[in-house]
Amino acid sequence: AYTSYSDVRLLPNTYATGGTTVMQNGVDILDLAGPTGSFDVFSLVVPTGTDSLVVDLNATGDVDLYLDLGRIPTLNNYQCASFTPTGSERCVILAPTAGTWTVRIDAYASYSAGTLRGTYFSPAAAR
Repeated sequence: AYTSYSDVRLLPNTYATGGTTVMQNGVDILDLAGPTGSFDVFSLVVPTGTDSLVVDLNATGDVDLYLDLGRIPTLNNYQCASFTPTGSERCVILAPTAGTWTVRIDAYASYSAGTLRGTYFSPAAAR
């Protein structure tokens, strides 16, 4: 038997690359691109004692940046978001909790020539 529903909206779950890409500290991920409505997911493991976490995204087009700890951020639930009408986005987390941080880049409009970098900074060693 079938059930009738009203006021229901189906949303596509699309990934430009098909999964989560692991980031390395301070290393660029190059040549990112995606059609309007797509998103890509990346992860970066941040160690204990980190002073700050900075994630930069630069692309041609309108792409947004979301960041969360331990889960994929959504458009409404995140620890940091940057969604200017350009392809230049930045998230900064001061004294981030150690663990796996997840980055979501969301194509508000199609984008290309994207570069993503996640960098964590630790305090200088005592001398």
